[in-house]
Amino acid sequence: MSDQVWWYATRAAGLMTWSTAVAAVIVGLLLSTRTVKARTGPWMLDLHRFLGGLSVLFLVAHVLTLSLDSYVDFGPREVFIPGESTWNAEAAAWGIIAMYTLILVEVSSLLRRHISQSVWRTMHWLSVMTAVAGTYHAVLGGTDVGNPMTWIVAGAGSAAVIGLVALRLRRAVGGSDGRASKASEQEALLREMRDRLNSLPVSDDSPAPEIVHDGAALPQRAPAGPEDMTVADPFAPNTRLSHSHAEPFGLGNPPTSAIDVATVPPPPPVPDAIDPITGEPDQAAYTAWLVEWLAYAEQYGEDTPDDPNRA
Repeated sequence: MSDQVWWYATRAAGLMTWSTAVAAVIVGLLLSTRTVKARTGPWMLDLHRFLGGLSVLFLVAHVLTLSLDSYVDFGPREVFIPGESTWNAEAAAWGIIAMYTLILVEVSSLLRRHISQSVWRTMHWLSVMTAVAGTYHAVLGGTDVGNPMTWIVAGAGSAAVIGLVALRLRRAVGGSDGRASKASEQEALLREMRDRLNSLPVSDDSPAPEIVHDGAALPQRAPAGPEDMTVADPFAPNTRLSHSHAEPFGLGNPPTSAIDVATVPPPPPVPDAIDPITGEPDQAAYTAWLVEWLAYAEQYGEDTPDDPNRA
């Protein structure tokens, strides 16, 4: 009876190892192909990491229960060296390959901040090899391959992995053209910004403010913070300024009166948005900031104080 318990336990642990590993691969491919929405990306990333760690725990349980089972003699050599098993050597070898690739993927994930991006990407592609080797191991040596539910789950998982890998490879092949197109769009946007900034009406003979100093010490003032602003965010909805007819890119009427310099808000800050998957700056956030900054420059170009460093 005890031998049967260990045999059932190792079968259950093996099936759970395959299920969680394949699920982690599917979630990772969904993230890398950007088929999920941006707001659900962090949640999916946590799910991907959780499934990967859970698959390692089930793998440890599978190996331990297999060693405790007396029906098949599995020692350290049979467990860790491919081809040493006397029972279905091919199936055992593919299982050992799946075990090593799964461990390498998890170790690379834990060391991601300490290794280069290219090394991490290369090692992470081994997760596909884990799914393939684990599936072949289950088909050759699994006791539950005769169960129709096993084939349904295995077929659905394998089809999802194959489809997402094909989508990922197709996007990788066309990635160079896509990056070149994005670069040309960014360059065109920067050229347009430079032309618009050069066309801003900045007067060279603007009178400089006269400062009268009676010899007393000048007061010191701390830098203005958000609580010191006298007007609301100019880019927030329903914001009314003294020249509310002005619109971004000069599409509205020109301002008829100047705003007090003290009420001019600071320019929009540079975004610090990083893509959690690629680790690169978020191009969409950066492009939105460029458009916002250009609108700010055209709206307040005449109202900011003279600055000798301003073009």
